Amino acid sequence: MGLASMLPASCSSEAPGHPENAIVIGALLPFSGSESAIGRNLEQAMLLAVDDLNAAGGLDGRSFVAG
Repeated sequence: MGLASMLPASCSSEAPGHPENAIVIGALLPFSGSESAIGRNLEQAMLLAVDDLNAAGGLDGRSFVAG
């Protein structure tokens, strides 16, 4: 019953706290295995790039979010 009650929330097309017209950027990053040492660095680089893009005005007025 508990899992079934969480299902609709996990299938929502809108992320909480993100502007409606935001451009969502995602990535598959290695946080385990032989490449895990660079996973956190890649994540931080992506987040910094998103911050830089938004500071420059986004894309046609739309902001970027890492999701």
